[in-house]
Amino acid sequence: MSGPIQNTPDGAGFRDGLVVMMTLSTGALDAVTFLRLGKVFSGVITGNLALLGVAAGQHDATLALNGGLALAGYAAGVLLGSVFVGTRNAASRSGP
Repeated sequence: MSGPIQNTPDGAGFRDGLVVMMTLSTGALDAVTFLRLGKVFSGVITGNLALLGVAAGQHDATLALNGGLALAGYAAGVLLGSVFVGTRNAASRSGP
């Protein structure tokens, strides 16, 4: 019996291992930024939306500003990323 990352002919085991590593690193980065950068998440947009709702409910302008800036940064990243990546046709798509 082999380890948790099994080698498969199509490389899915390696890809799955990379997905797990990226998930762990994203979670660690979110924890650090939440604790050190104004209590906002760097990679979880759902968390920032929830914090924006909490800020509105508590009338907390600082939290609302931090959450709004995080959302604006996310939107800017999506727009710039889409310009650089462009579009692909469905035939060249890989992944799940």
